[in-house]
Amino acid sequence: FPAETIAKHIDTIPDADDGTDDLVINDVGFLQYNVGSILPFKDRKFLAASIMAARVFGSGLQETRGKRSGKFKFADFVSCEAAATPQGQYGCTIWISTKVCIGSRFNKKYKVSDENVSILYSAPRLLIVSVIVGPFFFAIVSAHAPHHSSDLFNSWWATFIIQMTPLRKRGIPVIFLADL
Repeated sequence: FPAETIAKHIDTIPDADDGTDDLVINDVGFLQYNVGSILPFKDRKFLAASIMAARVFGSGLQETRGKRSGKFKFADFVSCEAAATPQGQYGCTIWISTKVCIGSRFNKKYKVSDENVSILYSAPRLLIVSVIVGPFFFAIVSAHAPHHSSDLFNSWWATFIIQMTPLRKRGIPVIFLADL
């Protein structure tokens, strides 16, 4: 083949079909709420139903006063929880919807499932999770900072900065759902 035929073939950018190969990021809702306490199951159930009805994708809850830390399935959410202190104070939770589509690529729609979520840091006043699903990668933070007059104020902010630094250095998008 003549060189111009080979070069033309290599240098020709194929026409995009109908644009369906583009990444589409949906507008999704987030909620930050200092709940005071959602220990009773009926309160958790009512709040979850309200959030699902509003089609909220992610919720950062503070003062949840939960007794356990970890990742759990709750209603239509992946629930990441940082337990309260042994005295029953604080506690943070992040609920991520398994029903709300966050976007699409190549006509494939993406929703979060349990295996897409990891807890990066968990403490009674600070919870950081990562979400990786298809082409989407971001972190969600539920935080409850101490009052400026608290003895814990400086140490909490120091911990917050230490935990956020790797995310910032890697350029990972972070969604803050915090009571500061």
